[in-house]
Amino acid sequence: MTADKRTAPADGEESKRLASIQANEKRAKDKISADRAAARAEVESERQKLADDRAAFAAERAELDAYKKARDRAKVDPVGVMEALGLDLEYSSKLAYAKAKGDPSQRDVAAATMRARELEDAHSTTAKRLEDLEKRLEAKDRQSEFDTRRNAYLDHAVKTVGDDAPISKALGAKNPARLRAALWATTERLIEENDGDVPDYEDVIATYEKTRRTEFEELGIDPATISKAATTTKQNNETADKKHPAKTLGNDLSTPRVPRPNKGERESRAETLALIEAGKLD
Repeated sequence: MTADKRTAPADGEESKRLASIQANEKRAKDKISADRAAARAEVESERQKLADDRAAFAAERAELDAYKKARDRAKVDPVGVMEALGLDLEYSSKLAYAKAKGDPSQRDVAAATMRARELEDAHSTTAKRLEDLEKRLEAKDRQSEFDTRRNAYLDHAVKTVGDDAPISKALGAKNPARLRAALWATTERLIEENDGDVPDYEDVIATYEKTRRTEFEELGIDPATISKAATTTKQNNETADKKHPAKTLGNDLSTPRVPRPNKGERESRAETLALIEAGKLD
């Protein structure tokens, strides 16, 4: 029996060490797997990018070859060159005819046609700019509306944090902005997992608490100490505030004076008596 009692604690410690080693091995393997998956994804992304670049280069090369071929046949097939350049055949033919004939009336017609085309292009450019501006304004309005709704959602979520969420409560007391960011990141993750459904505030807080609690436990930190530390800090702050009370005003709307500690005892006593007689010190 004595030998069993002596070996029992040793066996318990050995089991704890073995469990710790196994947990560390699992974390290492998971990290290696994640790193390999990330590396494979990066290689695949680079491979796809290279394929896209090759396809774009092939398209540009084919376009250039078509233009060179049409240019070589320009004297026989001028229309082919115009098509290779993407020109408007009707518009180009009018200008070419007017220039070829040398007729002043045709030159006037060609000039008028060119001015009309320039105005049309300017109008198209202006219309495109207005369309782009409208799209940017609409996007800005949508973003503004989204920010307003997100802030309102987070306001309610923060108010929902109670004593059953000590980690969130401690973070909110220490860094409110960071708590809001953490809760929103959790909300986005839940929205994605729930196919676009917005979660309840309680679900967001519970999920964040569970995630952080797991992280603390993996690091060997007791989550219960978080709330204790926050309470201790709050009590210390309150104690510090009591040590430095704010000055109050007397009946004559002036701040009561007290003897300065660097004076001599006799001078301090005399000044105190003077203040009492004047009714300025009770």
